[in-house]
Parts: sequence; C-alpha cells; structure tokens
Amino acid sequence: MCANMAGPASQNRTTSLSIPWSDTVRFIRQLGHDLRNHLNAIELQSAYIDELAENPELKGEIRRLHEMISRLTSTLQKLSRGLSDVKPNLISYRASDLLDDLRKKIAQEFPDASNEIVWNVQLDDGVLDVDPQMLEQAVIELFANAFQHDRGDSRRRGGYRR
Repeated sequence: MCANMAGPASQNRTTSLSIPWSDTVRFIRQLGHDLRNHLNAIELQSAYIDELAENPELKGEIRRLHEMISRLTSTLQKLSRGLSDVKPNLISYRASDLLDDLRKKIAQEFPDASNEIVWNVQLDDGVLDVDPQMLEQAVIELFANAFQHDRGDSRRRGGYRR
C-alpha cells in the first residue's frame, strides 16, 4: 500500500518557521528550569529512599542515581549559561603569560592526561586583548572533548597528537 505524501500536510511540514532567537532562548530556559525542578524532586525522593534502605548494594545504586541526577542537572545549568548573552571582559594579556596560565590550568583540570600534551608553541612578546576566563573555559572544553574522544596512539592512527 502506497500513501501519497505530497498532500497539504506534507507541504506544511516543509515550510520553514521563523521564530525569534529570544523566544527560543526563553523557551529553552523555562524548559531547563522545569526539568531541574523535577530533578530536584527526584533527588529528594532518592535521599529519602537512601535513609530507608539498609541493603549496602541498594545504597550503592542510590548513590549512583544521585550522581546521574547531579550530572544531568549540571548539564541543564550549562545549557542555560550557554544561552546567555556573551559579554567578554577584554584585558591586555601577554601571549606568553596567557599560554603559561593555560598550561597550568590544563594540568590542574586534567592531572592524569596533561603530561601527554606536547606544547610546541613559539611566541613573541605580543600582547592580546582577551577575556581570559572565557578563553580558559573554551580551552578546557576543547581538551575535555579531546580526552573524552581519545584516539589512542598517534603512531597507529595517522598522526593524531594531543
């Protein structure tokens, strides 16, 4: 049996919608807020169950549930922050000092993996106008993604190197 999908309903699906970005942001923020409220209720309920539980295995599962809820709540908060207006606070920063500070921050954030990074950078005495906190956040996110999606030994995989 064949259905004709060229009717008016399918034509309406292909029409693009024009929704203002501010409305989209407001919707996503409200959705995130509502979801966090539900997650908080789940967190409270799981804390109550944890108080009632006597079985150590059950307590371990409840602890893992707490961790999952916490990660999801954190992800929703990051989404809300990511939708906020970006207003960089630019300051003059010597490029070499910025790189040294970024190296230290990466070593602090990723102590187990940072020794694998080869920082082969040659800088002059240039000065940059940057928002160091925003740049630090972006660099940390890049390294976190690289470490999460590690491709293994560069000799086996065509030259990938952190």
